[in-house]
Amino acid sequence: GLCDKIKILEDGPTLGFVKETSAEEWRARGKNLMENKLYALAAQCFRKSGDCDFENKAVAMKLLTHNGPILRREGKHHLLIELFIEAAGRLFKCGNEELRVADCFHQSALEFQKLG
Repeated sequence: GLCDKIKILEDGPTLGFVKETSAEEWRARGKNLMENKLYALAAQCFRKSGDCDFENKAVAMKLLTHNGPILRREGKHHLLIELFIEAAGRLFKCGNEELRVADCFHQSALEFQKLG
């Protein structure tokens, strides 16, 4: 995991102690991973930091940027619609994401029309 090893040097052998990673450290790591588009790893960091909104946003971004294009290439439109709805639901939980939510639902509707 993400931890710092602290060594205490004395006259004898070196003793190692593990310092627990703080919520702030997990959050900072998650934000860095989000900036680098590593959304699945970012979501794990935000889960450990207790930041549900950031975790939902990271999962939604992974769905939209990674899973979505794969399903589109494979022609799995019925699964793509479900993906848009799940991503929209996660973004909706985050609060100030109305435009992204609307875009997700719009994209979902367009995909549904292609099937029709």
